[in-house]
Amino acid sequence: MTAPVTSKPSTLLAPRLPAGIDTPAVVIDLDVVERNAHRLGTALAERGIALRPHAKTHKSIALARLQLAAGARGITVGNLGEAEVFAAGGLDAVIERVSDYHGVVRIPPGTPKPRVGEALAVIPNHVCPVIDLSDSFIATRAGVVVGTWPVDARGRSG
Repeated sequence: MTAPVTSKPSTLLAPRLPAGIDTPAVVIDLDVVERNAHRLGTALAERGIALRPHAKTHKSIALARLQLAAGARGITVGNLGEAEVFAAGGLDAVIERVSDYHGVVRIPPGTPKPRVGEALAVIPNHVCPVIDLSDSFIATRAGVVVGTWPVDARGRSG
């Protein structure tokens, strides 16, 4: 026997949007993003693993900077076009063209290189192309819009 179906969900499936946001829109909750970035950065640092998250999921210099501030040692991008956007945005070491089989590490002059023997985990990922449908993120904190961030590398996939 299954539980009876109710017409009203017991919990909210997604947070309410701040007033005045026209949809569709990409909205991020900075409290959640920062908490998750710090949690992952801390967990990997405790294990001696240098985190280099894939920016393919957001394509945003602002979010990459947030990840770096939370402990990431660099970022990963999917292709040369994305690498150029992030390098022009002032980001240092960039891992580019990552596949299930290989990746290319681009380290600008003057940037410290990974040490021989330093643990580097490359985690292949798969992401929905939805981010390429938006020009910007609407950043919120505690239900209030605090900014709009561009999707800097939009249209640079593949």
